[in-house]
Amino acid sequence: MELLGKLLYLTNTRPEIIPNVSYSATKSVSPTEDDYNELLQIVRFLKGTPDEGLRLYPGSRDNKLKIIAYVDAAFSSHNDGSSHTGYTIGLTTGSTNPKSFFHSKIQKQKLVATSSTHAETRALYQLTTTLIFIYNLFKEIGREVELPILAYEDNQATIHLTQNIPSTAAKSKHFLMLSNFIRQQ
Repeated sequence: MELLGKLLYLTNTRPEIIPNVSYSATKSVSPTEDDYNELLQIVRFLKGTPDEGLRLYPGSRDNKLKIIAYVDAAFSSHNDGSSHTGYTIGLTTGSTNPKSFFHSKIQKQKLVATSSTHAETRALYQLTTTLIFIYNLFKEIGREVELPILAYEDNQATIHLTQNIPSTAAKSKHFLMLSNFIRQQ
């Protein structure tokens, strides 16, 4: 699995391969030939797109930075019933379209989610804690960040739970504290 290690290293500058490499890493204990062929497919993609990758654009220190994030979760995507979380965070100085993505993370969730809403809420919670860290880091180095920070989520139930306390809160009591934390932030 030397190839997997090399691809994991490349994710530092090629964030678009993170989901595929991360998912392949979950099967590294007893890989099959199909798993190896999936890794070769990633290599072929990299060979075909040599000019792509992480780009940082200089900006004026007078411009406030705008942080934009995208988050998603795949409910029960592993054999043991665990879900998969992924998010990416980008910067822009004017529009809502990020000029560069500087942080991406994808991983298997540690706890088994009981629904897609539960999985998505866990993913959004993880993103929120990361955004708080990044906001404080920029603040410490003297770069102003425009508020609010935008986090795009595609699960309507998660959006509803994090915007207000619903009358059906009893059904989501086991992850209501995550929703409450996200709402407060």
